[in-house]
Amino acid sequence: MDTKFNYFIVGFFVLFFTCVLIVWGAWIFSTGKGKSYTPYLVYMNESVSGLNANGPVKYNGVDVGYVAHIGIDKQNPKRVRLVLNIEKGTPITSGTAATMMTQGLTGIGYVGLKMLDPNKGPLIKLPGEEFPIINSAPSLFFRLDSSLTKLINSAENISNKVNDLLTPENRKSVSNIISNLDHITANISKQDLNKLDVILDNAAMGSEDLAAVMAQLNKTTHDIQRLTKMISENPAVLLRGQQLPPPGPGE
Repeated sequence: MDTKFNYFIVGFFVLFFTCVLIVWGAWIFSTGKGKSYTPYLVYMNESVSGLNANGPVKYNGVDVGYVAHIGIDKQNPKRVRLVLNIEKGTPITSGTAATMMTQGLTGIGYVGLKMLDPNKGPLIKLPGEEFPIINSAPSLFFRLDSSLTKLINSAENISNKVNDLLTPENRKSVSNIISNLDHITANISKQDLNKLDVILDNAAMGSEDLAAVMAQLNKTTHDIQRLTKMISENPAVLLRGQQLPPPGPGE
């Protein structure tokens, strides 16, 4: 009796787990029913840390496939070769770019697809390649890391140049330049300032002489104007040699 009961228990659990497996398989089949995928290649030029096989592929945040394979590019070990299975009908063109993305703070990675240029044509498989290749774009972390590296290198270059300027030879040269400037300034204040005073005095005297010359020039111009007027009124003056009339009052 006990033996029959044990067989019943064993058979019950076997049947139960068999039904569970059948239901689970049917659910898996139903969720993937009607979906077909197209494989694509992506070559990443950065680390894909956090990305796992079967990891999601999202197009503008929408799940459109999964990562089928991750490996090192044998032709260029600096690159990572990804095979993506993407649902047919997804608008993949030569203007589409794949980028490494991270889900929040979990550190779990996925591949994000985005259309960079809608005017590009369809993606065509290149000769010698297994699948069509989607262009990759640097991730945000990669761009930040590159910018930080450039900033550090620039700071180091500036520091090196400053150190070059502060060598003993350059410090001595700068000190000599300052000393020479002090010497020149002292000579200007003692000698050339006196010469400047003489130049200013001569300029003042020249201004007075210039005023006298201008007055004489004005008088001569006035006499010429009177002579021209007399000749135009009485041309016989040139023949008779008539003297000019005496100047009137105020002339």
